[in-house]
Amino acid sequence: MPVQGSTTANEPSIEHSADAPARDWVAVKLPATTSRVELGLSVGRTLGLRWVAERTMIEADERLGTVRRKTPSSTWSALNLMGQSTRRAGLLDTSAAAAFLAARSSTVDKLRLEFGELERRRFDIFGTRAPVESWHSDPITGSKYCPDRHWSRVKEKSTDDLKLVWEPSRFGWAYSLARLHVADSTVGAAALFWELFEEWCAENQPNCGVNWKCGQESSIRLMAVVFAVDVFAGESETPLRAQRLAAFADVTARRVLAHWRYAKHQRNNHTVSEAVGLLTVACVFPELDIADKAGRVGRRLLVDACNELVFEDGGTSQYSVNYHRVFLHNFLWAKTMLRACRQSISVLDEAIERSANFLYKITDPATGQTANFGANDGALLLPLADAHFNDMRPTLRAAGVDIDQGEDNSSELAIWLGAGPRPSPPSGRHTRSGTTHFSNMGVSVLEHDGNRAVVRGTAFRTRPSHSDQLHVDLWIGGTHVVVDPGTYSYKPLKDVPDLSLSRFHNGPITDNREDMRRVSRFLVVDWSTVSVDPFDPANTRWSGRRRSPHTKTEVRRIVEPCERGWSITDEVLGGDAQRLSAAWLLPTEEVAVHNHQIRFTIEGSRFAAYTASQASAESGVTISAAPAISCRHYRNSTPATMVTFEVPASSGLKAKFVSLD
Repeated sequence: MPVQGSTTANEPSIEHSADAPARDWVAVKLPATTSRVELGLSVGRTLGLRWVAERTMIEADERLGTVRRKTPSSTWSALNLMGQSTRRAGLLDTSAAAAFLAARSSTVDKLRLEFGELERRRFDIFGTRAPVESWHSDPITGSKYCPDRHWSRVKEKSTDDLKLVWEPSRFGWAYSLARLHVADSTVGAAALFWELFEEWCAENQPNCGVNWKCGQESSIRLMAVVFAVDVFAGESETPLRAQRLAAFADVTARRVLAHWRYAKHQRNNHTVSEAVGLLTVACVFPELDIADKAGRVGRRLLVDACNELVFEDGGTSQYSVNYHRVFLHNFLWAKTMLRACRQSISVLDEAIERSANFLYKITDPATGQTANFGANDGALLLPLADAHFNDMRPTLRAAGVDIDQGEDNSSELAIWLGAGPRPSPPSGRHTRSGTTHFSNMGVSVLEHDGNRAVVRGTAFRTRPSHSDQLHVDLWIGGTHVVVDPGTYSYKPLKDVPDLSLSRFHNGPITDNREDMRRVSRFLVVDWSTVSVDPFDPANTRWSGRRRSPHTKTEVRRIVEPCERGWSITDEVLGGDAQRLSAAWLLPTEEVAVHNHQIRFTIEGSRFAAYTASQASAESGVTISAAPAISCRHYRNSTPATMVTFEVPASSGLKAKFVSLD
């Protein structure tokens, strides 16, 4: 990361100015000389010719209007619904949930506040309350999409974040109304849900507008609607509303069936969400004409996803902790649907166990927090706990893992889904010292004397989202002292950085070059590869090598404990790099220089960071810092500081982070 105010090691200083260089805060752009042919060759070389051929066929279908013919524009009144509108009920354990919420008045009070906001048509948009005047408009900027155009002809606006439009239409608010209903059925939560559902349908005619553009979004919306109406159990429901609900399910299933090959081509959460959406239609609306096909395709896609997208070590194909939770929520909902139909899928149960065990081992049991690695779009498919967005304990408990002791709010999701904790935690729980390595997911957890480190590095099987090879998160004495930048937006504003880039992670950088080549918002080519050196799991020492085709360099990073903290050593093993640097994101603005050390304070605890060779003027070490941001949640940031150490490539770089308390 380019920095300002660099100094030699014997006179370190920090310029903590808001005027950071503009080049630090923009996405990497392709050189003007990059041709489409060269780009195509890079994509084909990285992803394979089969991937390119599949993508070409999918785009051809869209251009030729195939999907438009399969999902014709219509109106709800003109829709010819095939099959009966009878639906299966009693999917959820509402009585147990009611008893749970009855003992938690503070949670119910929050749900009442949410109810009042929804009555005024004010929705939670990634932590910001905003009025939604149209289901087709951006509630933050006011930008609006055409509601009458077929979804395949709706083009995403280049300057706007489409997720802001989609968020209210995911119907996450329906879970809040359902929870409030079981806590107090007299408040009118069911009536408000049906009002909002009818308003949405009136503005979103079948296959018209931006909210039908994504099969995954359609499936997530269906899950929320089915959850709510099952909880309301007929309250405020009329025959016309029941018919509209069945039509809504029918249109959703046909929308997904028309384009599921695109989802499978992504090899990520799209496949799982759309599979679960189809299974939901088949289970809850079995008499619909489309139900049988939805069930067959949904089951096949789900089995394929469990086999192909959940790794042997429990990791998942997006290399992201939040998307890992998306996988698990989809799996847990699918299991609930199948149980209601008295069915099961053995590979689904195995995928839940593997993925839950992985999440369990990377989660701090005291807080439910993990390192925030990979893309994080703010998705929380089953918001059924009064817990922080980043708290993984509700998900783990619903998956059958008893991660913490005592009764708390993290049990609610498990209660709703009728799940219970295992008699004992899975084997392999963190110890005071040692290393747990997940080679497929590319995550290693190091524990030593109450301190923890999480290191990333793998040989990617599927497309990575963040250039975070060899990045490490550090905890000292329970305090998270070095963090991942997270994801602010998939469409960063001009004054907000693209945090997915290498320069915003602390993996070693050579000559200020990106480790991998980003060619579009969701596409990286020339993937680097990390191989982990053999280690003794009983010892807390990690060593790995990163080979980068893009930079034509090989570097090694060693992470190991030192007195009162952690030591990280980087060295260049191959290539012609001149400079080596690492940029460390500290979740604090309280940063100062003292006796050639960077000293910083986080929540009252004091720490220091320094390089082992910085006392030597001849070492060529430079130290600098600049204001930065850290994002634990999409579209939400907190002030942070980026501290960069840089040395000649030939000398190597050793950084130490220690506690001063």
